[in-house]
Amino acid sequence: MHNKAVIITGHTSGLGAELAKLFEARGYMVVGVSRSRATTAGSRIHIQGSVADPHTIDQVVTEISRRGLIVEALINSAGIGNFGPVGDYTAAQISDVIDSSLTGPILLTNAIVKMWNQVKQDSGYIVNILSTAAFTARGGEAVYCAAKAGLKMFGDALRLQMKGSPFTVINIMPGGMNTPFWSGDPKASSFMSVSDVALIILQSFDSRPTALVTDIVVNRRG
Repeated sequence: MHNKAVIITGHTSGLGAELAKLFEARGYMVVGVSRSRATTAGSRIHIQGSVADPHTIDQVVTEISRRGLIVEALINSAGIGNFGPVGDYTAAQISDVIDSSLTGPILLTNAIVKMWNQVKQDSGYIVNILSTAAFTARGGEAVYCAAKAGLKMFGDALRLQMKGSPFTVINIMPGGMNTPFWSGDPKASSFMSVSDVALIILQSFDSRPTALVTDIVVNRRG
């Protein structure tokens, strides 16, 4: 399985980092994309840059082709949450949220689907890590909610486009997880374990002949 790979954005922390470890344990080469510098040693491929930057996406595709990797899955896990009331945002803060949680995933997905079509790949997964904010409006999180809802609709529409094909689109909508994303929230210690959520996501890849996972909502107990 050494030439089979999974692309994970936001792989340097939080849920993305946990998923990267799980896929490495299954023998996959992880191609990680993150704006942060990687600190993980080993064979993981790290591409530093924004997924909303076409140059970063070109680097991903070039590296995959150069190494002869077969991309089994793309996991769009990167995201930024600039929270606050509408009217107080700067244009840069709005762009950061939209770029990381909507524009970037769409651009990268487009590139990977194009690559799959060119090589006539016979299977593949696109997994969008969203949030319960994708379907539940929250005061003070208007831009974040809009970005996550937009990516959910993109995933839903892409699934319809791919109906009858060997490709699967899964939208994951977790509630709050105890990750650096919520480091400033005093309630973060009561949020879900990121390892629990990652295991649920991993299990969605174990497909069944007559059943298809499309959307997963993960809430904390209690």
